[in-house]
Amino acid sequence: MDYESRIGAWNNAITNCVKTVWRQYHGGLLEGVYQDVMSIELESLGCDAPTEVDIPMFHKGKKLKHHYRADMIVCDEVLVEFKAVKELLPEHRFQLYNYMRLTKMPFGMLINFGLTQYTIERWMLDLESNQITPYKK
Repeated sequence: MDYESRIGAWNNAITNCVKTVWRQYHGGLLEGVYQDVMSIELESLGCDAPTEVDIPMFHKGKKLKHHYRADMIVCDEVLVEFKAVKELLPEHRFQLYNYMRLTKMPFGMLINFGLTQYTIERWMLDLESNQITPYKK
């Protein structure tokens, strides 16, 4: 299966898991709870979905003491950031964008389990230009 087909399949699988989790728990839980439940859902589909994945930072070839943590990386191909806020803000998107650039992971999903609804944003990183654009199915 080519990369684009795999991304489409991961997008569908992750979206279906979000719907399952939302139907059971709705909004109002901690971000970490949604992260844990999503990991279990994805692993039940045979997807490796580690959470709190370290993203090291380097400057001039030297590893910095401070680093970031991605909420989840699905099958080494999809970077996922979870939120549990009223609405997504620009800083939430920039967090995902920075993680995608640092990991050079071209597909990212920003998932918000809000109080009254869930929201999923999908983004692509062009590795040549380093530009982030909305994912178009």
